[in-house]
Amino acid sequence: MRSNNAGKAFLEFLTGFGCVALVAGSLVGAAIAVWWTLAPVQLPAEAEAAQAAIPAIPTDAPPSDTPTFTPTSQATPPAATPTITPPAVTPLPPGLFLAPMSHEYQKLNNCGPASLSAAVSYLGVNITQFDAADVVKGGPGDKNVSPDEMVAYLNSLGLGAVYRVNGNQATLQRLAANSIPVIVAQWLSRPGDGVLVGHYRVVRGYDLERGIFIVNDPYTGPEFSISFEQFEEWWRPFNRGYIPVYHPEQAGLAANILGEDWSAEANHQRALAQAQLEAESIADGYAFFNLGDEYLALGKPEAAVTAYNNAFTFEFPEHFLWYQFGPLDAYNQAGEYQRVLNMTAALIAEAGEVEEARLERGIAYLGLDNPAAARVEIEKALAANPRYARAQRMANSE
Repeated sequence: MRSNNAGKAFLEFLTGFGCVALVAGSLVGAAIAVWWTLAPVQLPAEAEAAQAAIPAIPTDAPPSDTPTFTPTSQATPPAATPTITPPAVTPLPPGLFLAPMSHEYQKLNNCGPASLSAAVSYLGVNITQFDAADVVKGGPGDKNVSPDEMVAYLNSLGLGAVYRVNGNQATLQRLAANSIPVIVAQWLSRPGDGVLVGHYRVVRGYDLERGIFIVNDPYTGPEFSISFEQFEEWWRPFNRGYIPVYHPEQAGLAANILGEDWSAEANHQRALAQAQLEAESIADGYAFFNLGDEYLALGKPEAAVTAYNNAFTFEFPEHFLWYQFGPLDAYNQAGEYQRVLNMTAALIAEAGEVEEARLERGIAYLGLDNPAAARVEIEKALAANPRYARAQRMANSE
């Protein structure tokens, strides 16, 4: 169904990815439960020291006249290509289940912290969703936890993690088969009313014969089954984003499984090609939105604006843009400052304080040569989330 109201979905922002799922610690004691009459799946051998280096913690780019798209900032790829033989990848069994792994039912706006708690428990780190929330959320009212915030937190626990897009189900299965849980960004169809809300889940297994993934879901339970078809339907709207979580000594193994996508730059190039293909073959709002995200990530804001404008000719679920700030970033970079102010005013009026929206308003006011108004917006962004790195840098640059 088409709609010409480009900003309609910005009118609400209630839970963010912090509301409705995602990972770290020691492989000792962790086990994979495999069924069928096959040989047990072996835990992967430790990678050699030369391959143990993990990617740098991703950070927001410094504010500039062309600010980056916060939700899709990528981790820095490994500094050097290993010169030794990559660690062997465990062959894919027909089904498996990563255990033990803890589970907590999420509190309001806490799907991200609850999923972090679950995922890291498989690697031997014991934290609660509240421990994670104290770090990744700016406060109880913070409705959105970005993938970058989760990756940074995982790295602070001594674990490896990278955020990538344009994932595929085979990669998720190979990661799980090699003892690497994966956080995915998807829709949740809220039980009771069927409303779609952004959500994080932890992939902990699959069954090829039944055609299902098994996820640790902080909303629906520790062993929630999702058909491969439904999994894709819920995943594509969020550019098939995923975060593999691993021990530092598994970095070479993770790199081997991800292949070209281990490089953030290569990942974006491949994602752009896929988005272009889907913009032609599927031609729905999600296809054009993903295309805009990839143009933005690759430093092409004008092309991103065109893609987002095409996306907004379609109607999205009412909560979709609660979690997406790419259009605001692109419009600011393209000099469409008043459009950003109009869209964010509607968003804040409906949702209350949203630090990402406040930051984009600050950038827009700077573009309109109103530094005093920009300063007010940045202060409000930091009041909403004192840990918001981009806002901190803008405040310090004055």
